[in-house]
Amino acid sequence: MFRNKRILLASLGLLFLCNAIAQTSCCDEAVCKQRAKELADKISGLAGFLGKFTPFGSPGYPQKNDSSLAEFKRQFPDRFNDFNKTIKEISVEFIDDRGTQNKQLCFSDQLPTNTGDNTMAWVNYIRDVKPVFPSTEFCGGLKKRIEISQGSAAFLSKKNMAYLGALRGYLIYQFAKKDECGGRLRLMVGPGFFLHSSTAYITLDSRIGIRIGDIAKEPFHLGNINFFAGYNSSFGHFSYVETGFEVELGWLGFNLAANYDTYHYRWGFLTGIVLANSKFKKQ
Repeated sequence: MFRNKRILLASLGLLFLCNAIAQTSCCDEAVCKQRAKELADKISGLAGFLGKFTPFGSPGYPQKNDSSLAEFKRQFPDRFNDFNKTIKEISVEFIDDRGTQNKQLCFSDQLPTNTGDNTMAWVNYIRDVKPVFPSTEFCGGLKKRIEISQGSAAFLSKKNMAYLGALRGYLIYQFAKKDECGGRLRLMVGPGFFLHSSTAYITLDSRIGIRIGDIAKEPFHLGNINFFAGYNSSFGHFSYVETGFEVELGWLGFNLAANYDTYHYRWGFLTGIVLANSKFKKQ
């Protein structure tokens, strides 16, 4: 039994040692750190010929950067080729390596403090790595909106076709972390007024919205496109199920929905305009 304990302890010790070795940082190893510094010094010197990088979204991007690269290639073709070759080496040995040695961090630490960010910007530009901007759409919390719609009831039937209009107010809850955006789902509920031909109905309206994507997401978000489905009912003689798509541009929005009259089994449609779409402020 004592022998088994010694074997167990020895095995655990060996496992711990192997794990510690596996997690050794690149900069803790002389050879790895030296290679990182060698490439960092080399790429920094070559990037100096390119000058200041024009950031993504700034005036002149990417034309200014492309012009600097073209001029560098024209004046110093050998150095330009060496620049691209060095970036490939950096990518393979330090950036693309997803091991436990934190090679990318070790490499970036070897870059000169005053020019390191500019150098990495050129490296990522050549590697075609663009910054990812977080979504500013479907932000978490409560919102409110007013929506005006008009269209046709039973538009597939000439005999029963009639005007259909709606005025609806919604309280919206968007599922995302507090003070964060980029959510995918929202729930909407509120009162509505429908006019079917010359008959008016007061309704309770509910809707679920799913954000499909953002519009003009770089360098800023102009709006979003979302899919929605809902149910509108007077709990008497008016009941519509709807589904459609919406383009939302801040406080303004446009949507198109197909609706189905569950009482008379007829299809209709509504085109809507969102006139107010703002955060709900608690008093």
